[in-house]
Amino acid sequence: MDNGLFEGYIGLRLADGSYLNDVIPVILFIEIALFAVVFRTHASLIHKMLKDLLSVKERDNLFDNPVRSDIFFRGFMKFQAFSLCALFLYLLIRSYVPLPTSDLSSILLPLGALFIAAVAYYLLKRIIYFLYGHAFDAGERYDMWNNRYQALTSIWGCTLYLPTLILYFDDRHRLHAMLLCAAFYVAYRISLIYITVRIFYSKQTGVLFLCSYICAQEIIPLLLAYEGLKYTLQLTNSSSLWH
Repeated sequence: MDNGLFEGYIGLRLADGSYLNDVIPVILFIEIALFAVVFRTHASLIHKMLKDLLSVKERDNLFDNPVRSDIFFRGFMKFQAFSLCALFLYLLIRSYVPLPTSDLSSILLPLGALFIAAVAYYLLKRIIYFLYGHAFDAGERYDMWNNRYQALTSIWGCTLYLPTLILYFDDRHRLHAMLLCAAFYVAYRISLIYITVRIFYSKQTGVLFLCSYICAQEIIPLLLAYEGLKYTLQLTNSSSLWH
């Protein structure tokens, strides 16, 4: 500084993972902002959804003969559940295995893959539920059950905010986040089992229905999902060793 003017400081290189620190908060902010708008504009539908879960009436349900606003509402609630599930799994995997975050695509591609996997798992379950429900009882009772299944899935999606935020802000508490997420999921599945038994149970198919449902729809899918997640962790870990 021969002329006595201050020329500033030498710039510092941004740390690896700066894209992660930009992308994840933006996604979370957009999700929360959209949910706040939907909650404000569709508060009556949310109240009706919660109320309908407590009854098994075949009429007057949120998802019967939906209008355009109802279709947007339930579509957003499903999208929220899938996206938060993908985000939670991504942060969970990253807390165990270092993932590349040097560019935007290295973050968005895994998130997109996890989102597609969550949607595919949901659609597969829907197909199995459809075949299973009609095998025991075709008609209105399955439609009534399906409406409550969608409502429960929407509510479960809302609970994913808390473990996802915990995992993002401090992955040292990943065990607490995992336990919290597992508790919400178990409550979700127990509620679904209760509604399923209450709607479909009959003296003719009681024991057969209950045993086959728990094995085919709850235990086996969870085991497959666990094995799939474990395989993904192993594959991600082995691939990171090559970089």
